[in-house]
Amino acid sequence: MLDKNDIQAIAELLKPINNKLDTIDTRLDSMDSRFDAVDNRLKTLDTRLKTVESRLKIVDNMLDSIDERLSVVEENTVVTRQVVNSILDWAEDPSIQVNPLFKRAE
Repeated sequence: MLDKNDIQAIAELLKPINNKLDTIDTRLDSMDSRFDAVDNRLKTLDTRLKTVESRLKIVDNMLDSIDERLSVVEENTVVTRQVVNSILDWAEDPSIQVNPLFKRAE
């Protein structure tokens, strides 16, 4: 069995190891705090990205609406051009006028 002196000698031998373990424990605590900070930043970024994503969906819907309206305008432009050209054809009829008033759109 170990007596008091043996236990004290073992304790003295273990002090440097215990000090190193304390240092490692402190560094691990510091790393844990830093990882928590990184995790919080990532959560903040995730929230912000979700906000941006929802805004982009709104913009995408608006662009779809604009695209639909623009196609209607393009169709109306073609119809308008055809009607104007028909009117110009009528106006250029020699029986109506000798000199053409307008140039045809192409």
